[in-house]
Amino acid sequence: MNSKTTRTLGAVVAAAALTVSLTACNSSKDDSSGDAASSTAAAPSSAAGSGGTGTGASESAPVVPSTSIAAADDGQQVTITDAPIIAEYAQYGYEKGHLGAPLGPVAELPDGKGKFLTLKGGTIYWSEASGAHVVHGVIGDKWGAQGHESGKLGYPTSDEKSEDGAIKQTFQNGTITFKDGVATVS
Repeated sequence: MNSKTTRTLGAVVAAAALTVSLTACNSSKDDSSGDAASSTAAAPSSAAGSGGTGTGASESAPVVPSTSIAAADDGQQVTITDAPIIAEYAQYGYEKGHLGAPLGPVAELPDGKGKFLTLKGGTIYWSEASGAHVVHGVIGDKWGAQGHESGKLGYPTSDEKSEDGAIKQTFQNGTITFKDGVATVS
C-alpha cells in the first residue's frame, strides 16, 4: 500500500471516528443537558470500511450509532454496542448529562434476559420485554431493596415521571412512588 493510500485510509477512519455527532437528544428528559445532545460519539462499527453508502436509512427516526465511546471516571474508554442503551443514554446527554460517565462496560444480567450499564449517576437497564430505562436515586435504591430485576417488581418499564406532586417509575409488576421523602411500592 503506498503512502497516499495509507494517509487517505487513515484520514477516512479518523474522520469517521471523530465526526459522528448525535443531535437527537430529547430535551424533555433532561433540559439541563443543554448542548450535550451534540456530544460526539464514535462512528458505527460498520463505518470502518464496509464500503456501503448508508442509503436506505429511515428519515423518520433519529440515527443511533451501533457503537459509542465515552470516557469512564478512571479515564479508560468504554465501548457501548447496544443500540437501545445508547439511545437511552443519548436522551440524558451522554457523559455530559446528569447520569455522567460509564463506570464499566454493558454487562449481561444473571437472568439472561437483560443487560445494564452502570453510570456515575444511575444505571440503564434493558430487556427485550421492557426496553431501556434509567433507574437511579431513591427509586433506584428502593427497587434494589426489592431485588432489582429478579425481585417482585421485575424490569423497569418507564423512566421516572413527575405526577401529582410525586415522582413515579413503573416496573413490570408494580410502581415505585417517591413523595414527601418516602418511597413506596404499589
